[in-house]
Amino acid sequence: MNNIYIWIAALAVYGDLLKRLIPGALAVAALYVLAISILISIIIRKKSKKCSYRLSKEGKIISMMSVAIIYIYVLQIPLAYNVNMVDSVMVTLYMATPLLYIIVISKYCPDFDLTKLARPLLWMMIPINIVGIIQSFINPEFLVSTSYIETGGIVSRNLISGGAFNKYPSIFASPDRYSGMGLMQFYFTVVLLNNETAPTRYQLLWITFNFISGCIGLAISGARIRILILMLVLMLALLTFVLGVKSAKQMKNFIKLLGAATIVVLIASFAMVLDPQLGDKLFESVPIIGMMIDTFETGDATNRSSEGIEKSMIPDNISLFGEGLGSLSTGGNPPEFALSSIWIESGIFFGIMMLFAFTTILLMLVRLTFLALKRRLVMQVIISSVPFLLILVALLTGFKAAFELSAGILLGCSIAAISCKKVVRLNTLKQ
Repeated sequence: MNNIYIWIAALAVYGDLLKRLIPGALAVAALYVLAISILISIIIRKKSKKCSYRLSKEGKIISMMSVAIIYIYVLQIPLAYNVNMVDSVMVTLYMATPLLYIIVISKYCPDFDLTKLARPLLWMMIPINIVGIIQSFINPEFLVSTSYIETGGIVSRNLISGGAFNKYPSIFASPDRYSGMGLMQFYFTVVLLNNETAPTRYQLLWITFNFISGCIGLAISGARIRILILMLVLMLALLTFVLGVKSAKQMKNFIKLLGAATIVVLIASFAMVLDPQLGDKLFESVPIIGMMIDTFETGDATNRSSEGIEKSMIPDNISLFGEGLGSLSTGGNPPEFALSSIWIESGIFFGIMMLFAFTTILLMLVRLTFLALKRRLVMQVIISSVPFLLILVALLTGFKAAFELSAGILLGCSIAAISCKKVVRLNTLKQ
């Protein structure tokens, strides 16, 4: 079983390298074959073994809704008369693969250990971030490949206050995939920390290194939405910690932590007062900081959310079965504004069913997060809330935010694992 964790990590981290070696369509097909092969391996290895873990009530509902979503997508393929069937099939595979990981792990491997997945994954992310740092600060063309996309994956992004900056992909086909893996690096760092009851100095250094590396990856890839997700999750974790303070010692530690953070902020502010150009130099070297400041000052995040909600409403000219699955896709990838595309492509008949299924999954993830918050389990709050926020953002902005293959299979593994619990005693996630 340990080999399966390595295979999943390798597919998620290095799968995009296939697009440099073989033609794009063939590479995508090979990636899906590898992803399905891993699922088959899980079924074969665990089918005859007894397991002391079982699905929670929330997990059973999530698994049922995942099956329902896959069925809904498959049923739409023969009804998409005016759409190229290849596009319909590719969109179905895009959405179904992460959901299949939820279903298969929940049924055949409920003792799936996220910690064992985190260990190889975090080691494999080291070369990814090294390449990203070199691209951002030394040589923008370093290991950039135009075999899959003409730009090599480098994307120029305009700043709200004027100017532009480049978003770099590391070895991936796009910065969006790099940012997705950056967030997953942070997520699995928390998973690893949650498993360490009394971490050694080396383990704390390793966890800190990965946390910083994940943040660097998010900055280099220009992932504004995922940085906002990270900020929300950390605020929720801080709230959980404060609510869980019960002793004078815990309060003393919290005050020390707060004091240290205040000192860092004061030092940074004082340095910028002494050298006003220091801020400009910082924004120039890490432009995503300036973009995040612009986002909060102009309320662009709120405007973007409002736009996503507005576009998610049922359009006036909606038909019963829609224009056909894949009619809005580009190259087999789901379009932006997922809910809007669901109404247009799937119509009111399939759209209502899909919306019900996704909403139910979100509610179950909210419940798991609330249970962790109620028990004051800080790490578990993060582990449960990240999948919820990713799927919520995906529904508002586009399914690529959560279901893209690299981060998507990791998301599927995570949702399945947090939905299971040990029969006899509490597991490492303290369900």
